[in-house]
Amino acid sequence: MKHCILIIFYLFSVSFGMLRQDEPIESLNKSATDAVTNFMKALNSNASDEMAAAKAALPYIHKSEYDKSGSNLKQDRLDYSFKKAWQNAKFYQNPVKITRVQKQSVTAIGFGNTAQKGTCYKVFIAKKEGGTGLPAPLNVFIPEDGTDAKIYYYGSL
Repeated sequence: MKHCILIIFYLFSVSFGMLRQDEPIESLNKSATDAVTNFMKALNSNASDEMAAAKAALPYIHKSEYDKSGSNLKQDRLDYSFKKAWQNAKFYQNPVKITRVQKQSVTAIGFGNTAQKGTCYKVFIAKKEGGTGLPAPLNVFIPEDGTDAKIYYYGSL
């Protein structure tokens, strides 16, 4: 009996902790909303050309995802997470509909010359009407220095 009560208490506290991270959708700043919208537009506008989509999406992706030349994404991003996002973008509403915003505990991303302090959010976007599956998260970084928000993880689309 004690174990059941402890398990129920644990599950409740974990669930409550996850909900506590949620922020009102309206609290997400315009720069973050624009980054999500423009990233998805770049993917959907280039549905038949993955490299064109990557080039179009680049201005909305954090520089820590860029290759050494700074003119493209890292090859492993192109081969895996970006490829998945590009292939699946067609399943999400256009224009983008944000369904949930979660503030993350991450306060900086990047390394060396790509390092930046700021705030990270998981921004969930809705599937098309009649589509199966739950909304998917895009991770958005809002820099402390006031520069534009950027997408830093997109592989869950």
